[in-house]
Amino acid sequence: MNFGGKYIKIDFYSKRDVNLGKKYIEIGTLKEGETKPFEVLFKLKDVDYYEVSVVDQKDQGEEIEILPKEWTRPEILLATAFTFLIFWG
Repeated sequence: MNFGGKYIKIDFYSKRDVNLGKKYIEIGTLKEGETKPFEVLFKLKDVDYYEVSVVDQKDQGEEIEILPKEWTRPEILLATAFTFLIFWG
């Protein structure tokens, strides 16, 4: 069985169960039992938990933006630190 044309849907929620946004990641073609690692770097405030599901198609509506893949973790941490300094410094 192949899993082509499907998406991983990630819904982000606050501690009061408010949906803060969603993001879809195209799975591509996978065979049964095959795995594919992925990483999502996002910029949302007050995320308490998230739910992951596999869907056949994207829903209508806005998706959150994810941070560019070409950024490394240290670059993201440094940019976050500068942002804190600018706004709360």
